[in-house]
Amino acid sequence: LNNKTDELNDTVTGVGFGVSGIASDPESVHPLSKKIGGQNIIDKIGGYKDSATNLQGLLIADFDHPIQGKKCNQMGSTSVLPLEYTVGGGDSGSGAFRKKNGVWQLVGICSGADINFKLITKYGYYGTVMNWTRVSLYHKWITDNMQH
Repeated sequence: LNNKTDELNDTVTGVGFGVSGIASDPESVHPLSKKIGGQNIIDKIGGYKDSATNLQGLLIADFDHPIQGKKCNQMGSTSVLPLEYTVGGGDSGSGAFRKKNGVWQLVGICSGADINFKLITKYGYYGTVMNWTRVSLYHKWITDNMQH
């Protein structure tokens, strides 16, 4: 479990059982019912503020378009990773992991995506903004409540 609040600009690998398909063709996206994964870069820390730490509770990324200059990139890096993706229906509650100092860490729990239907009609799922709840803010609570 990640216990550091240094996730900004890190590459994460998300896994889940969500939908899959061709990003530029929304009609091809459908439930796959298989374990799948992808990568993205944490572009922003935002969302609600945790009352105990006064830190924001969400890791946020957008699904970058492979053609630079497209207007659907919402924030942060426009670098497209080899397995660039967005979360989809069925991914809620799944993990986002990063490799730090040779060790895989759970950094986030998928809490959803903001789908802009105007962008979908123009670019497909590119530009979708996804977010994960930050594990670092709840590390102590999680470890205190885990059954050993």
